[in-house]
Amino acid sequence: MSSVRPTSVSLNGLLAECDLPPIAQNSVISQIVYHSDHVSTGSLFCCLPGKQHDGHDFATQAESKGAAAVLCERPLGLDIPQIQVPSARAAMAQLASAFYGHPSKSIPVIGITGTNGKTSVVSMLAEIYRAAGQNVETVGTLTGSLTTPEAPELQSLLARACSTASAMVMEVSSHAIAQHRIDAIDFELCGFTNLSPEHLDYHQTMEEYFAVKKSLFSAEHTRQAVICIDDAYGQQLYDWLSSKLKAVRCATADVTVFTQTLAGSLMSIEGVPIQLPLAGWSAIANANIAFVIARELGFDSQTIKAGLEQMPPIAGRFEIVVKAPVAIVVDYAHTPQALEQALLSCRKLAPDKKCHVVFGCGGERDPSKRPEMGRLASQLADFVYLTNDNPRQENPEQIISEIVSGIESLRATNSKTDGHTSAGKNCAAPFSAVPFSVAPYFVELDRRLAIRQALEQADFGDVVLIAGKGHEQTQKIGASTVPFDDRKVARELAKAVFSTDLSPNQSVSQA
Repeated sequence: MSSVRPTSVSLNGLLAECDLPPIAQNSVISQIVYHSDHVSTGSLFCCLPGKQHDGHDFATQAESKGAAAVLCERPLGLDIPQIQVPSARAAMAQLASAFYGHPSKSIPVIGITGTNGKTSVVSMLAEIYRAAGQNVETVGTLTGSLTTPEAPELQSLLARACSTASAMVMEVSSHAIAQHRIDAIDFELCGFTNLSPEHLDYHQTMEEYFAVKKSLFSAEHTRQAVICIDDAYGQQLYDWLSSKLKAVRCATADVTVFTQTLAGSLMSIEGVPIQLPLAGWSAIANANIAFVIARELGFDSQTIKAGLEQMPPIAGRFEIVVKAPVAIVVDYAHTPQALEQALLSCRKLAPDKKCHVVFGCGGERDPSKRPEMGRLASQLADFVYLTNDNPRQENPEQIISEIVSGIESLRATNSKTDGHTSAGKNCAAPFSAVPFSVAPYFVELDRRLAIRQALEQADFGDVVLIAGKGHEQTQKIGASTVPFDDRKVARELAKAVFSTDLSPNQSVSQA
C-alpha cells in the first residue's frame, strides 16, 4: 500500500496522529516547510531556531504568503493558528512522517552512521540490492546538499521510494540525529562504521559526539544493528548493545586480503572470494561492513559477491582518476583518520615510489583537526602541498597556519629523536614502510596551481593524492561559490603536464 498522502490533510488529524492537542481553528495543510521562501497557501510553517537565523523571526512573512498555521516554540502575534511545542524540530519530524503516511513502516530502511565510510557502505549495499534484481533508493552525501536531509524532505523521499523501490539505504549524520531529522523513521537495520574526531565545533567533545551516534542504536529507532569494532568506539558500542538489541559485530581484521593494486583488491570475506574493483584499504573495510549487513538482511553470499564485484567507482572515494604515468587519487578524506587511511593506502599501492598529497581544511568547521592532519600528512607523505579546501568566510592563511603548526610540532619532536616516526596507530591497514623524516611542505592557496605543482614534482609511478573535497563540484571562497571538481581538474592538468591524451579507458576513470 502506498504511503503517499493526498494533496492536503487536516491539521487536527496530523496533530492527533502525533499525540498533540487539537487546535480550535482547524486548517487544511498542503505541505510542511521550514524555510519562509518555500511557503505557499496552505503550508504549515515550522519555526526552527538555528545557529545563524531563528525561524520565529520569519513567521509574519510566512503568514503573509498564505501559511495555514505555524509550529513554534513560543507565542507569536499572528492571526493564524499556532502549535506551540517544546521542540519544533522534534515535532516537525513526527508531523512530516504523519503527513506522508509514515512511509518507513511500508519500506525497509537501512541507516549507516559513523565518521568515515558511510557513503561507500551505502553505495555498496545499493549495488548488492541491484545484483538481486531489486530497485533501491539511496540518500546521502552524493544525493543532496545535506548528508541526511531535514525531516520533511526525508519523509517525502521515503514516501516516493515506497512506490519505486524495494528499500531505502541512507547515511545518517550526527547532525541529523541531534536535530531530530530521523526521529520518526523506523529502521530495519542500522550499521556503524567507525568514530574519530569530527564535527567537534558542533558536538564539543568526543564523548558527546559518541553519545549522539550511540542514541541511534536503540529499540526505538532500529530492529537490529551491525557494528564494526575496528576502533575502540565500535567495540564499546557493541559491548553496550549486546544485551539491548540484536547486534552483530564485524572487523576488518577478519578479512583475508591477497592482493591490492590500482585496479582493486582480491580478498576473502567469510570464506567468499571477492575481486573488489575499488582500490584502497578503506574500500576493503567498507566492503566487509556491507557484506555483513547484506547477510543480516537475508542476501545470499553469491548475490553479495556479485554486487561487490560489479561496483562502479564511488565518486571521490579513493577514486583513481589517472593511472599513468602518475597515479592520481581523489579522496573525500577531510578528517585525520580518513586522511591517514588514504595515505597509507597510497603507500601500499606504490611502496617503492613517492607519495604526494594536496589538501587543505574547510573553513568554519572544527579547527582542532587541522594540526593533526598536518602532522599525519608530513609523516606519511613524501611531499605535502597545502592549499584551499572550502575556506568559506574564514581567513585561508589562518587555516593553513593551523595545519602547519602540526607539521612544525612534528618536526620539533622529530629533531629530538633518531628521525624515526610512528604511523598508522589509529589505522587497521597493514603497513610497514613509513618515511623516516618530516616531509617538506609547500603552500599554494590556488588549488589548481597546487595540484599542478604536485604533478610537476611527481616522477613516473608516483602517487598523487588530492584530498578533502572528493566528489564536490564547487569551491566556497569567501562569499563566492565557484566551479571546481578535483577529478576534472586533475585530468585536465595531467594531460597538460604529461603532454599526453589520457584515454578514459586506460588511464582515467569517469567521474
